[in-house]
Amino acid sequence: MLDWSQAIESLQAATDIAPVHVLVGTDFILSRWYLDKLEHVLASVEHMPVDVNRFRFDEEGCAGAVQACQTLSLFSDTGIVHLDHCSAFLSGGKSKHDLTDLERYLEHPASGKVLVITVHGEKLDERKKIVKLARKHTVVNCNPPKENVALQWLATVCDERGISLANDAARELWRRTQTLSSAVSELEKLYTYTGGQPISLRDVQELVSQPVEDNVFAWIDGVVKGRVDRSFRVLTDVERAGYDAFALYALIARQLRLMWYAKVLGAKGYSNQQIASKAGAHPYAVKVASEQARALTQTQIERLLSMVADAEYAVKTGRRDPRHSLDWVLMACSVAK
Repeated sequence: MLDWSQAIESLQAATDIAPVHVLVGTDFILSRWYLDKLEHVLASVEHMPVDVNRFRFDEEGCAGAVQACQTLSLFSDTGIVHLDHCSAFLSGGKSKHDLTDLERYLEHPASGKVLVITVHGEKLDERKKIVKLARKHTVVNCNPPKENVALQWLATVCDERGISLANDAARELWRRTQTLSSAVSELEKLYTYTGGQPISLRDVQELVSQPVEDNVFAWIDGVVKGRVDRSFRVLTDVERAGYDAFALYALIARQLRLMWYAKVLGAKGYSNQQIASKAGAHPYAVKVASEQARALTQTQIERLLSMVADAEYAVKTGRRDPRHSLDWVLMACSVAK
């Protein structure tokens, strides 16, 4: 699978455009940018606008898209056929649509048309025949990039749109959004909010919603410091954001595990950056976890983890109500120190 930036560079330098492109990932704006670039490249070759026919696989299957690929246009020798939301490439059961036409097309694509398939998922199901056939063509990774790459692209977007974004504001914007799709959307809101003035860190903090993990940080922080009232308020905010009890248990357990890593590895002299690498977490999350872990011993953190695991099991087996169980966890943790 090609890295998105590499794929864009290859597309710009290509003298012969591949007949099939499969865009895989959850950062939707990367798929859109790639499609826009492809259309621009083809238009520059044709010296005229390029026809783009769009189809949604989840609604109408693939027959219409395949037929469009095999149909000559009266206005242009080249055109783009976009088959969107192609869930057949993902794991999770059989497709309700027949894939025979698409499989045959991937084996022998027609010349003159470019088929672009977008798959809105993190990775392909490599066991499927349709995926093995797709692998013979151009497959592009459209998942969220790493922070340094994301910041570079945000800077490019700002330059193109005449937006001034402070460096610390850009980093905070990325931390709160974690996808370029969300970051660019929030950037447009910020630009409107500031009336075209430079966007500061404070603007981002005031306008862009905090990730739910921040509220989990605050939940744990309230627990370890005995701030039960604060913890109850934060739980309410997180629930309003649409997170159910099971998601909350997972987030709470993850934060406690980070505290455990910070406590154990920090005692061995590891830096927050090294701990983040070991735990597979963001350095900011480790920094907060390290501060929270100071109030507890390793044994106390392990005891809290055990409480959360027991409560989650009780909910899954139907022995406790999810919301009441969360309240119980809060109270139990506050006296477990």
